[in-house]
Amino acid sequence: MKSRLWLSWFFNKWQNFFLGHWATGLRVWLTYGLVLIFFALIFLAPFAWNGTSVKDANFINNLYLVVSAASNTGLTTYDIGGTMTEIGQVIILFLMIIGGVGLLFFKISLFQFVLYFFNIGGRYIDFNEQSYERGGSFSSNKVRRMLVVSFYFLLLIEFIGFLFFFFIFFFNTWDNSVLHEKYSLDFWTSAWHAVFHSVSATNNSGFDIFTGGTSLIPFANFFGIQIVFIVLFVLGGIGFPIFLNIWDYLKKKFIAPNASNILPKNYFFEKFVLTIYFLLAFFGIAVVFIFEATKKGITTDASNQPLFLAVVFNVMSARSAGFSTVDIGTYFSEASRLVITALMFIGTSPLSTGGGIKTTAFGLVILAVLLARDRKHNIIIKRRSISATVVENAQSTVILSLIMILFGTIISLFAFSIINKTTGVTDTAKTTTDYLFYFSSALGNVGLTTFDLTNEVADKRVVFKFYTIFLMLFGQIGVSSIFSKRGNIDNKKLEILPYDIPL
Repeated sequence: MKSRLWLSWFFNKWQNFFLGHWATGLRVWLTYGLVLIFFALIFLAPFAWNGTSVKDANFINNLYLVVSAASNTGLTTYDIGGTMTEIGQVIILFLMIIGGVGLLFFKISLFQFVLYFFNIGGRYIDFNEQSYERGGSFSSNKVRRMLVVSFYFLLLIEFIGFLFFFFIFFFNTWDNSVLHEKYSLDFWTSAWHAVFHSVSATNNSGFDIFTGGTSLIPFANFFGIQIVFIVLFVLGGIGFPIFLNIWDYLKKKFIAPNASNILPKNYFFEKFVLTIYFLLAFFGIAVVFIFEATKKGITTDASNQPLFLAVVFNVMSARSAGFSTVDIGTYFSEASRLVITALMFIGTSPLSTGGGIKTTAFGLVILAVLLARDRKHNIIIKRRSISATVVENAQSTVILSLIMILFGTIISLFAFSIINKTTGVTDTAKTTTDYLFYFSSALGNVGLTTFDLTNEVADKRVVFKFYTIFLMLFGQIGVSSIFSKRGNIDNKKLEILPYDIPL
């Protein structure tokens, strides 16, 4: 009885203070901030680290880590496999799962459970927070249903991925060309590696627990495991609306065939999303392969890895996954790295486990240039009209994201040149391309980088890390969500210019 009274008091205060006075966007950002600070403090505890590794942990690098995990990015200044205990790795796993469908999904689910269990009435939940977080324009009810269905789909995909990974890890021995040793895992270690990497791949996180932080470089010639990784992070990145339509189709076909029609009249959105997603993938693979084949030939590299397979895996991973089978900074030419930078900047589909400006925003910006418009400036695709407001939001998303990445790049180049000149320390010849690559990876929630994160980023200034944290959160919550919530202005109160501004 006392618990129910205390909870009723808490939810009343929550409603009066947060729901009554805070805008949806502020509540979303505040929720992320409080939860991530809490987990960053947890990683100061000795139980998360092996031996004396806890001495090297600090709050800023911990915050960098937990934000990266909760945003499914994969950037970290720690060697998770070598310095972190199983407890610490479980916390990272939990954060990756949260990041997959969104922190607000779990917060609202927890609130619903508590309210139902203690029979507390009242309107204490704002489902619009989920729509804001995922950057979608669907109704809050549809977003909620979509996230619930997608959560179970992701669990199923992760379980299937676990089975494949377990048999690969347990029944095989492979060389680690970086540490110059052989990997051979026992039953329980194989099971844990299978769970962790299946969740990481499905949620496009990019974290691995192989000793040395080598990502998938030890598997450069193990094509079976690369195929499993590709399938998992593609399924996680194509978008939750696809999962919802699959479920609705199965429900209509096998569970409730006589129910009212729950399927959409057409699949325009799904076709548009998948077309842009795979066109960008094929374009990226083709361009990077041409660049690299021109430079080094089409057979193999120094580790005898076929060039085409190296290009396919790493370009597909650059969409949002963040795994790599090569050293990106030394293997790919600068031209190829710029192409990969563009792919990371674009990211994956909206309402998915990936980040970036989203494939739909990029597609609409391109189509707005190429296609005709009607009298209301809506663009026309196959006799269907897309609102001019949606196109303008997409353009605003691209422009703001470019400004943030360019700002970070320019300031970093300037600041570190001054610091290096003052201290006499050289920033290991990091170029404009390196910083563009790094910040695009953060905004796109990818995790690929040409930096040595453990030695270079870990020692960089606090402002640099905080800006990276901000970009990772921006990519997770969705840049487009900012513009989708803008209000309208009464045209009657505006003065129209008697001339057009020349372009």
